[in-house]
Amino acid sequence: MRIVFLRKFYHRFIFFNMDGYDAEKILKFHDLIKSGRGGVFRKRQYRKLLLKYCCSVPYSCKIGSNLSLPHGLFGIFISQDAVIGDNCVIFQQVTIGSNNLNGSENTGAPVIGDNVYIGAGAKIIGKCKVGNNVRIGANTVVTTDVPDNATVVGVHSRIILHEGILDNKFIPK
Repeated sequence: MRIVFLRKFYHRFIFFNMDGYDAEKILKFHDLIKSGRGGVFRKRQYRKLLLKYCCSVPYSCKIGSNLSLPHGLFGIFISQDAVIGDNCVIFQQVTIGSNNLNGSENTGAPVIGDNVYIGAGAKIIGKCKVGNNVRIGANTVVTTDVPDNATVVGVHSRIILHEGILDNKFIPK
């Protein structure tokens, strides 16, 4: 009885734990497919990996270099028109989505600058520009523009400005 329980638990752990290799493979496939060198086999593998980790990273979104995903792509949804800058850190369950409602003020997709740290569960929705060297706290909802060198916290996105440049590199232990 215990062996069956451990076997089920181990299988569940393997399914939910995404190693960095698969995240790198997904981003590599994204770049290859976007540049036109994808092929049918890579597109199929790409779709399977996205389904396996419950994420959405369309071909048309623009992702800068050195994207850091400390917890993998698990639960990350990126809009097809979104732009993500260089050296960004994105944690799990983040939504970078567009607003396509008629009559809405900020219809469009977000543009995220360089060196941005996005905490777990954050939502960046609508046509808003997130500046460079910005920290977005966990479970923060951002719907307005954020200036450079700022920290955004809370559901109503309270912006805290900083004097100097923030170092937003993720350092694994």
